[in-house]
Amino acid sequence: MTTLEVSSHIRKLALLAEREPRRVAAALDALWALQPGLFQDMFCLEAEEENPDCVVFRDARGQAVAGRARIPVWEVVRTYRRVCDLNVLAQEYPMLSQVELLAALEYSHRHREEIDRQIDAYENRRVALLSE
Repeated sequence: MTTLEVSSHIRKLALLAEREPRRVAAALDALWALQPGLFQDMFCLEAEEENPDCVVFRDARGQAVAGRARIPVWEVVRTYRRVCDLNVLAQEYPMLSQVELLAALEYSHRHREEIDRQIDAYENRRVALLSE
């Protein structure tokens, strides 16, 4: 498929989204599932000029961190699970852009076991400290 054909399909999809947003949302959910990382890549490309470090990457200790602030992804995910709202999450992490927050959440989808392990380890340490 050529770039021109892809662009044409995307324009038509955008028009359809105005009429049938749920149907297009379901199609996009299927696309994200089939192409892990595509969601993050799209938002990072969009924000590349303003924030070249928007991707999630591993720090020197091998821990996944988000953006220039290098906030551990597991911390973002733990907070999101508690608040269940992107706007509240953005208030909790004002040093991260919305793109970086979404990239962290997308990363956690693709690396669920890793993030769950890190959250569990933190919670276990927290409980141990509180019980002393």
